[in-house]
Amino acid sequence: MPEETITRARKLRKVDELEESQAILLDLLAEHPNHPVVLYEVGGSYEVMGEEKQAIPFYKNAIGSGLDGDDLQECLICLGSSQ
Repeated sequence: MPEETITRARKLRKVDELEESQAILLDLLAEHPNHPVVLYEVGGSYEVMGEEKQAIPFYKNAIGSGLDGDDLQECLICLGSSQ
């Protein structure tokens, strides 16, 4: 399931293993292209790598795909700060 992989990618991002985290998330995106949390995490990965403009479509797609709860709130904040 995507949740385990997302958790692993988040842990990598916390220890500044940004490229490895991004690679994991992009592979996950290929398997789950419409999963709202995957879309949100890919956007977040681009953002922490300094590529905010690339993050925007992923944030918008995550919201459109039904992202909810705390992830939705955080996504909206990230989207607002990226534009």
